[in-house]
Amino acid sequence: MGTIQRAPIALSVIGASHVKAGIPCQDSSDAGSLGEWHYAIVADGHSSERYFRSDRGAKFAVNVLRSAFHKAALSKNVEPVDLITEWKTWSDSWVLENWLRQVREDLLADPPSIGGSTEVEFGLKRLLERIMTLQGYAGIVTFGNQINGFEEFARSRRGDSKDASSIVDTQSMDVRNDANEKWQIRAYGSTLLGLMVKSDCILWFQLGDGALIEVHDDDATYLVPPPESAIGNETPSLCMVTARDFVNVGGVTLSQLNDSDTFLVSSDGLPNSYDFPEGFLAFCTDLCKVAQAGSDIDKTLESWLPRISQKGSGDDMSIAAIFPIMSDDVDMLKPAIVGTSVALGDEVKSIQEIETSDTFDYPNPEDMDAQNR
Repeated sequence: MGTIQRAPIALSVIGASHVKAGIPCQDSSDAGSLGEWHYAIVADGHSSERYFRSDRGAKFAVNVLRSAFHKAALSKNVEPVDLITEWKTWSDSWVLENWLRQVREDLLADPPSIGGSTEVEFGLKRLLERIMTLQGYAGIVTFGNQINGFEEFARSRRGDSKDASSIVDTQSMDVRNDANEKWQIRAYGSTLLGLMVKSDCILWFQLGDGALIEVHDDDATYLVPPPESAIGNETPSLCMVTARDFVNVGGVTLSQLNDSDTFLVSSDGLPNSYDFPEGFLAFCTDLCKVAQAGSDIDKTLESWLPRISQKGSGDDMSIAAIFPIMSDDVDMLKPAIVGTSVALGDEVKSIQEIETSDTFDYPNPEDMDAQNR
């Protein structure tokens, strides 16, 4: 008889409506282990035309929150209450500032372009078609001038990383200024949700719609309620100037993490596929029963999620979860399949291994010092 271990898995699948429209998956997800901690993260890039780089924004969001969890795992605080207090003091601004920094650096390194020999990127094509429909040729000319002007601005500063922050300081290219439609940062818009758990503590980060779920004794409940500010298709986003006002960071202490406890993070495409919350919660419970039965979670999700999307919301769907499994069953989840399939987080045995392991290809949090917007 083996012992209980935590198996983090993450899966993102393209939604049925996106397949039909030829739109790439805008979701991103990840799950893994950091010593005694286990994390699950989901980001849902906005799929409407104005957010034409939201797939990149979602990937950046996952990278940054993963690095924030890494930073928290390295904390010298050992008491759960102190860990939670510390997390609440820095994590919201740190995540937002470093996401914005990655977006700025991407804009400088690869500015959107509609001229020259380079093919226009898919998302930008969609936006141009939408502008033509709504505003005609005059709208195309106006936006084209903005794109060309920004491309020239970015090229003039390429290679000078200290100027990444100047994107928001330059009057003619002010991404927070109505004169330029706020289009640069908005193009990367995404939600971001994640949690990290160990035996005596849970930490979470929530910005926008989606779900943070705990399953205890076959009873699925919201670890954190969905935000009231997310109504219909409207949701708080990383790209908003007021994003910090909508971030919910926190944690709870645990007297003991039960062997059967499971934690799931989902993008909104999954709960929106059910008429009532109880249907989605029943899905979470059923998924845990599949894991408890020793079945292949990856194959189950790869089968279930596309069908749920087709019959439900039609949206992209992501699940990142931390399942309890017997150590004898760990091999059923390996090897990791990257991309839009299941990716099993590599378990790291100690914090020392985290600092030297090649498996962590995201930015080290110590190298991601927060910068003012």
